[in-house]
Amino acid sequence: MKNKEEGSPLSTVSLRIDRHELTKFETIMDAAGLFTAEAIRHLIVQAISNYEGVEMNGFHIAAEFKPKPASNNRFPDLIGNLSLTVTPPDSLKAEQLHRLVFILPEFIDEETGVERYRVDNAHFHRVVENNKHVASKKRSRAVLSFRLIKGRWSGSLFDYSGAADYSEIMEVVVRKMEECIGATIRCELAGQLPASRRLSVEEVAERDELLMPYLVTD
Repeated sequence: MKNKEEGSPLSTVSLRIDRHELTKFETIMDAAGLFTAEAIRHLIVQAISNYEGVEMNGFHIAAEFKPKPASNNRFPDLIGNLSLTVTPPDSLKAEQLHRLVFILPEFIDEETGVERYRVDNAHFHRVVENNKHVASKKRSRAVLSFRLIKGRWSGSLFDYSGAADYSEIMEVVVRKMEECIGATIRCELAGQLPASRRLSVEEVAERDELLMPYLVTD
């Protein structure tokens, strides 16, 4: 996204759109006497309004952190395991929650490119299908896409900053996880989440059948 001129509040956006869909969209807008750019600007404003209008009453995330055992020297940067229990908003059924594909946040300094912290999915939470798989653009072979199982998520937390106090890292990571999960739920309820970020009922059932016998749940 680039500014047209220094200090201008306007930005230019480049989009890749299926040619058939764009032609159909332009035909519809032309019939209504609307320019394509004008229509797209309206869609963006409407999407923001829909997102901000979503009711999130009842939404809550509880976090639990278990430090790495002192005997574990295999991964020196690993500081422990993080678990989240997600209570969806009243307007979202548990079945819908478990179909959503969420994306892990990354903690990389934009100026230096240095990764300060990292949160990774436990393998059974990862979503790795080609059409619903989201990989990091900054880290090789890093799968960011994940799903919740019975409202739970768990993964590993790494520190590359050398921080002495893990409480600050926990605060930053949990707050960002809450933000990412909450934003995905808001997009779903606002009708803004694409099909690639939603598992089918059959896909959820297949994964649960495969994984549940091997998972120990509280």
